[in-house]
Amino acid sequence: MIWLTPFLKFSADYAHPVVTIFSALIVAIVAALLGQGATRARVNYAAYIAGCCIAVVIAGSWAMRLIHG
Repeated sequence: MIWLTPFLKFSADYAHPVVTIFSALIVAIVAALLGQGATRARVNYAAYIAGCCIAVVIAGSWAMRLIHG
């Protein structure tokens, strides 16, 4: 699992929101690359996935704040 070390160092050096947004963008790009259809449709899909991922993280963080105080 030595290949995982740079990713662990990356997450330790940067703030959690930065890593979360970076991860959401990576997931969106991979999902768009694996999709079918025109380039414009895949770009729209990537933007939708990235937006949904970030919105879920923000909603979850607010839920945790309301639950735990």
